[in-house]
Amino acid sequence: MALDRVTFRKLLPVCWGLAAFYLFVTVAHAGVMSGRERGILMGLAFGSSLFYAALGRLLAKGKVAERWAHPVGLVVCVVPLLNSLTHLAVARDPEQSTNVMLVLLGGGALLLALRWWLVLSFIALAGWVGCMAIAQPDPAEWLHFGFAVAFAVFLSGLMTRVLRDLTLETEIRFRELAHSIRDVFWIAEPGLRRFLYLSPAYPEVWGRGAEELMTQANQYLDYIDAEDRGRVIAAIAEQAAGNPTQLEFRIRRQDGATRWVEDRAYPVLGPHGRVIQVHGVTRDITDARATQAETQAMERRLLASQKLESLGVLAGGIAHDFNNLLTVILGSSNLARLELVRGSGVDQHLAQIEKASKQASDLCRQMLAYAGKSGIQARPLRLETLLNEISELVRASVPKQIELVFEPTRELPAVLGDASQLQQVMLNLIVNAAEAIGNRHGRIDVRTFLTEADGKTFEGAFGANHPVPGAYVAFSVTDTGSGMDAETIQRVFDPFFSTKFAGRGLGLAVVLGIVHSHHGVITVSSKVGLGSTFTVLLPCSDRPVTPSPDRGSVMPAATVPWKGSGTVLVVDDEPEVRQTLMAALRSLGFGTAEAADGEEALRTIRDRGPAAFRVVLLDLTMPRMNGGQTLVEIHGAWPQLPVVLITGYDATHADRLLQGVVPAGRLAKPCTLEALRSVMRSILGPPDLQSSSRA
Repeated sequence: MALDRVTFRKLLPVCWGLAAFYLFVTVAHAGVMSGRERGILMGLAFGSSLFYAALGRLLAKGKVAERWAHPVGLVVCVVPLLNSLTHLAVARDPEQSTNVMLVLLGGGALLLALRWWLVLSFIALAGWVGCMAIAQPDPAEWLHFGFAVAFAVFLSGLMTRVLRDLTLETEIRFRELAHSIRDVFWIAEPGLRRFLYLSPAYPEVWGRGAEELMTQANQYLDYIDAEDRGRVIAAIAEQAAGNPTQLEFRIRRQDGATRWVEDRAYPVLGPHGRVIQVHGVTRDITDARATQAETQAMERRLLASQKLESLGVLAGGIAHDFNNLLTVILGSSNLARLELVRGSGVDQHLAQIEKASKQASDLCRQMLAYAGKSGIQARPLRLETLLNEISELVRASVPKQIELVFEPTRELPAVLGDASQLQQVMLNLIVNAAEAIGNRHGRIDVRTFLTEADGKTFEGAFGANHPVPGAYVAFSVTDTGSGMDAETIQRVFDPFFSTKFAGRGLGLAVVLGIVHSHHGVITVSSKVGLGSTFTVLLPCSDRPVTPSPDRGSVMPAATVPWKGSGTVLVVDDEPEVRQTLMAALRSLGFGTAEAADGEEALRTIRDRGPAAFRVVLLDLTMPRMNGGQTLVEIHGAWPQLPVVLITGYDATHADRLLQGVVPAGRLAKPCTLEALRSVMRSILGPPDLQSSSRA
């Protein structure tokens, strides 16, 4: 093939040279010859010039294929032989005509491969014998012509052998390179009408034999995935127009597997700017795309985790500052109610204030849940059991025109989680599905099942940063609602995001936070107009399921309001919160003292003595010395002095600051007067026990 290419490229200048040579011969014959001989030889020379000019024109326009290099080269060499023999027959000049013939044949042989130079040598020898038979020269001329023939044969063989060795060395290097690289090198005619070369990597990448494509190039498009075929056809047209292309598309291997490949093609232009060949490289990028998709999924989960962390910092600040404000509002409302005259209309307004304050407190807890900082009371659970427990509540939350279908799988493996939080996830997803359907008739399917998750399952999932492939218990909610596009899916878990109206809550945001804190993931599949499916995947647990802890009976309210005695030290960095708590304690019969931070609290206890205080009411988050550090110091110096921890954080988060010390009681901000009364009574006991304990 390489020798064909070399021969083909040399034919064009040879044709132009011979055309000019025979045009010169035509003019020479016109000047030096006369009579009948001049007309014959001028016509023959001018015809040869026209022949070579026409052949050169066809070669320049690319009308002659490369595979015709050797036959065309043979014709180029035979025409001078015919001219020389005709000249000899007409002019009877063997020395001139034979020399010209032999030089042209020797030069023409350089254009051809080894398999042709022997043929040309025999043609030259036949021409020489013919010349001798016609001219009948003397013996000295026989020696002259014999030497010319031998020299032409030797020169043709020598130069052709050198050219073959050089080209063979180039081919060997190219083939070694092609064998060492897993990419497919290919050479084809414009428009991929025919493939001229396919490297040895073709069967490995395409999963097919190269012979099939080399003989039937029209099957190339049949190997390409139907969805990508249009783009490939457009790229082939671009290549034929002289433009390089780079394209990624899918191919169908003979074994049925689908692979992604990247194809780069570079057109090769001829002397007049026309595309004569297309060279290309095809690379299998299936594994690279999978790695890239996994990296992008990890980056997406990392960004989501960073967003959760940032919101967690914000939520922590809100939990502290906002709950401090709510403590003042709710505590003041409770105290105001104590001073009201029964039947007063103000009582209704206070009830609204208390209701709004509790709703605001719930919103703050939801933000902590979204940030994954609400803390979980984890124990082995079965999802189908949790679903059954809230089924009646769920049915009451879904409009009657929506069909609600439960499909729980029995005897699923346990998951490790917080029952109330996982039930909140179920409820929020089902309510979201109902809102997606709206006032129309529709259907919601709720399923629990066991599934095997791998890296492909986690692509595009939300939740845990590094989920581990394996067995997962799944909970899915499928609706026939309006569906979502890809952009909406990426934002669906953002706080206060909604596609119907201004965002009004943290429903799905809380779902993501809870699932994240349970080391699970959420996948979302949806199409506009066809509904959506939310699937929660939670890792299986091999721990046995235990019965739900008994919450105990609720103690009946005392007929006589409980009253305390003694002094309570209130420690909080917010003056308004201290004043509200102190007023509430005084309404319960306690005396009060106050401190703005942990250091001041410790000084007060040392100065007045621990016996001066019945209880220390201690805020968790304070400057200089926080509540956890203060609790540790009090417990170490005065272990008999009870401390009640008051905070807007959940117990799990608060315990991280306590260094293993357990407080005597806890109060969640914002706290009501009844909650304060309850925790104080649980520590100090009934009034008669308080008296005996002081004794």
